[in-house]
Amino acid sequence: MNGGIGAEQPDPGQRFRRYGGNVGVGQTWNDEGLVFSRFVQVNANLTFLNFWNINGGAGRGFRVLDDIDTRGGPPIVSPAGTFVYFNLNSDSRKRWRVFFHVDGGRNEAGGSNLNLNPTFTIQASGRLQMSLSARYDSGTNVAQWITNRDTNGDGVVDHVYGTLERDVVDIVVRGTYAINRDLTFQAYLQPFVAVGDYENIRRLARPRSFEFEPVVIPFNPDFNTKSLRGNLVLRWEYIRGSTLFVVWDLRQADPSRPGVFSPWRDLADAFGASANHIAMVKVSYWLDR
Repeated sequence: MNGGIGAEQPDPGQRFRRYGGNVGVGQTWNDEGLVFSRFVQVNANLTFLNFWNINGGAGRGFRVLDDIDTRGGPPIVSPAGTFVYFNLNSDSRKRWRVFFHVDGGRNEAGGSNLNLNPTFTIQASGRLQMSLSARYDSGTNVAQWITNRDTNGDGVVDHVYGTLERDVVDIVVRGTYAINRDLTFQAYLQPFVAVGDYENIRRLARPRSFEFEPVVIPFNPDFNTKSLRGNLVLRWEYIRGSTLFVVWDLRQADPSRPGVFSPWRDLADAFGASANHIAMVKVSYWLDR
């Protein structure tokens, strides 16, 4: 259940084309009456005369119970926290466009996160469009679920958590070129890195709490996922309604150095990992003419 109130000035003035803001509150629960979301948030947006836009907001999420986080176990407390976000958009009518997003937050247990996401798009000509998007996500999860298992041999399944330091780098490059009305060429490339370093391994001490007891597990949950995905697609509408697709797909991955984040080295390793190459052809023909 959500509710709010807002106000907006839609008429252009001497400095701004439009501006507004709103305040919202919400609460969500399941069919057993367990409240798993409760928040209050304030948002504002501003559009300049040149059609650039900025918007942002801040809010507070209150302490609730999470009945999914233990993956089949009892509910666990989800700590209260604050969050903020900001977006910048350039004039969407232009051949080049810029978008920038940042958000972050911190909770009462000491967890935090920061997310940066810039995007640049250019319509170089009537035939060619390209975009470059990057995302960096960093944070500390004070209690990140790892596994459900009996850690001490008492026959009871324990819900095991750890403090996770995580870093994610995600880059996406896209391009589309129209050779003519019926023949187009598309390219896509995505290098990706996700690194997690766990410490303070422990189990949930009792249901509906945020209390833990130290345990030992027989494996290292740290990870370092480095991958590169890409494809080239040629699309030819050889007869109206009938299309030929020729696709080359690239996938490669490297899991080395779990828990150790080195962005430039990790990205380089993503490009140097062993690769799988797949070629595909798809043909469709429209019978009803």
